[in-house]
Amino acid sequence: MDNSILLGIVDNTILLLGMGIIYSLIPINHFKNKYIYNLIVGVLISLIVVFIMLTPFSLGEGVILDTRSVLISVAVLFFGPIPGIMVVLTASILRIIQGGSGTLTGVLVILSSGIIGYLFKKYRFDKIKNKKGYRLVELYFLGLIVHIVMLLMFFALPPDIRITIISNISLYVLLIYPIVTVIYGSLMFLQYDIVNNNDELLKSKHNFVVAVEEAPIPMTIHTEDGEVLMVNKTWTDMSGYTIEDIPTIFDWVKKAYSVDDFDQAVINIRKLFDSTEKIHEGEIKVNTKCGVTKTWDFYSSPLGTLHNGKKSVLSVATDITERRKLEKKLTRLSFHDELTGLYNRRFYDEELKRLNTKRNYPLTLLMGDVNGLKIINDSFGHTVGDTLLKTTANVLKQVCRKDDIIVRLGGDEFMIILPKTNLSQTDKLATRIKDELFINKIKAVGISISFGYASLTEENPSIEKVFISAENAMYQNKLLESPSIRGFAIEIILNTIFEIDPTIKVHSENVANYATQIALAMDLPLSDILEIKTAALLHDIGKIVTPVSILEKKGKLTSDEYEEIKKHPEKGYRILSSGPSMDNIAKYCLSHHERYDGAGYPSGLSKEEIPIQSRIIALADSYDAMISKRTYKDALTKKEAIEEIKRNIGTQFDPTIANIFIEKVLQKAKK
Repeated sequence: MDNSILLGIVDNTILLLGMGIIYSLIPINHFKNKYIYNLIVGVLISLIVVFIMLTPFSLGEGVILDTRSVLISVAVLFFGPIPGIMVVLTASILRIIQGGSGTLTGVLVILSSGIIGYLFKKYRFDKIKNKKGYRLVELYFLGLIVHIVMLLMFFALPPDIRITIISNISLYVLLIYPIVTVIYGSLMFLQYDIVNNNDELLKSKHNFVVAVEEAPIPMTIHTEDGEVLMVNKTWTDMSGYTIEDIPTIFDWVKKAYSVDDFDQAVINIRKLFDSTEKIHEGEIKVNTKCGVTKTWDFYSSPLGTLHNGKKSVLSVATDITERRKLEKKLTRLSFHDELTGLYNRRFYDEELKRLNTKRNYPLTLLMGDVNGLKIINDSFGHTVGDTLLKTTANVLKQVCRKDDIIVRLGGDEFMIILPKTNLSQTDKLATRIKDELFINKIKAVGISISFGYASLTEENPSIEKVFISAENAMYQNKLLESPSIRGFAIEIILNTIFEIDPTIKVHSENVANYATQIALAMDLPLSDILEIKTAALLHDIGKIVTPVSILEKKGKLTSDEYEEIKKHPEKGYRILSSGPSMDNIAKYCLSHHERYDGAGYPSGLSKEEIPIQSRIIALADSYDAMISKRTYKDALTKKEAIEEIKRNIGTQFDPTIANIFIEKVLQKAKK
């Protein structure tokens, strides 16, 4: 093979590489439709193969050689079957048109090059596309295999020239063409890497833009001179402002942010660009376009330098408005009593430590205990009890000074911390509070409270000792005030039961009158007589919690309704036993429906097992019921009632008490 053939191969190779470079500069990867992309690639490669085949070098009459095998195998390797089929068909048609004794061999070389390129595409390309070290080896083997097969295709030449041509070109084909394949394939891989890198960059940029734009938290990008490059949808939705409304970050500071020092805010913003780390800017109040103030927590992070030389920063905000509201609410709950709104025991402990200094001496603790809370809760439910506590709290706030610390310690106990207040001033304050509370009525009765107080001084700085002193004084006053407290409880109960059923008032007063007369006739001690009278007034207190529909029913009760009525002694006992110094009265009321023969309720007591006070009340209660008209019966005359009592002596009634009632009360009154 002479030098002209070698030069032809070199010239053809240079043309091939030049066409490859031109191809690599065409931005065909911008086409999103893959079918159009494949067609355009197929057309371009077909044009290149035409140029290659139009500049061949001759090996003999009708036998031509060029680098189409390299082009076709590499093209199919990179672009797949559709462009490959197009270039194979184009090259085959052109070769047939060119004619000559080597036409069949030329077409076979074209087909084999396409097939081998496709096999490498299918089985090897994905394994080497991201492994640059293996690419050259794979491309060399591709070129070697394609051109070994090409030499085999030369056996299709006429016998008289076949051996000569194969022997003349084999060495050059096996040495040069694989190298040309490596060079051309490397050029295509270079373009492949550029396209992929650009795609990755574009994809990353797109993903970044989408991530910022669609982020569920406010995000903005701005430059060091304040220009806002981007604000995402969440930012505009939450603030109401757009870039058009506020084009620079400094406009945001002026218009949307609540800052006391604008110049310092600008300095803080510019500091962001001198840092390489994420900076927590802290909380900022944001005034939205619609006038709502929100709390945002800001973080900023430098993004680097833009193509125009400006530095940029990404700022991310979190709307913590609701969180701050919740924290404020939780803080308030942790230091305040939820029912009354006063400070709680936890706040009291902390605040008393803070106030316990000489400059606040005398620091007086005024401790109060609201009377009747338990009996009110048991009688009327916790709603009325809560009203009692809230009313008390409101009065304390109205009467006390602004600097006084008012605390609900728990239950019915209150504490007032009085800085720089002596015992005389405290006593006057306690009196004013009591007077004001008495004006405020619960169930038509003025509120009652018992107070005790003690002072922290230089001589007595112990918080614990002073607290105990105030508490002891309060309980001592409560004992001294016990009769009035008991009267307060009784008054509340009576007012309530009389409101429910006015007939009970008449009946209770009648029973109290008869019971008192019996007790006087029996020469009982005065203290017992007073307790009997009180218990007689309260004997039906359990009906407070009996359904009104039963109490107001016209006509005879059903068996179920009667069973409900029979529960009122036990209900009354529970109510009264919670009252101050009411244990005996509660016990007497519990047993006022017991019978002398043990057939009564609720406990089935008999004879002396039943307290004498209860036996007296039971007789007085029965007598008043006999002579009173009811919806289900007519009233008995006094004479008829006496006969009824006599018939039930020893069974329902205590014989001694019954005879005294008849002889010394009823018959004496007749005379």
